[in-house]
Amino acid sequence: MVESSYEACVRELQESVKIFLTEHHIASRKNRLWGIIKSRSKSGRILVSDVHWEDLSHWFRTFDDWTMVCYMFLISERPLEDWVRDLLTIWGGGVDVQFLERTGRILLNHFEHGIEIIGSKISTGSFEGVARSISQQLDLPLQIRENSLEMGGGSG
Repeated sequence: MVESSYEACVRELQESVKIFLTEHHIASRKNRLWGIIKSRSKSGRILVSDVHWEDLSHWFRTFDDWTMVCYMFLISERPLEDWVRDLLTIWGGGVDVQFLERTGRILLNHFEHGIEIIGSKISTGSFEGVARSISQQLDLPLQIRENSLEMGGGSG
């Protein structure tokens, strides 16, 4: 039997020093009903703490499921109080300006169509370098488009 990208990633994380949770672990942290409901629809979700740029590059190079699964990363410059809750917030769509200001930036891929970074304050220089590296390593075309949207704020 051929090992799936999900199983290979879990095995690699088990052999590393990284703290991570699989869907099974996530379900055990929630209530029993949530676990039963989620066990019927497997998303292949893995939450990993303390990920570095090199890890992202490695995962995009090594595992091919990113062409079929949307990877989401929460990039924070400081330790998060409850990283599991924060990562689940991203998956649940509860992201707003206050969340981004408290946690950092979100990097996600749209399958093989592109990678997007969302944040309240972003310096594009470091991200462009990583994007160029991934593009070269995977032999993919690179197009960088910067959009700036005014969000929230205002006095009411």
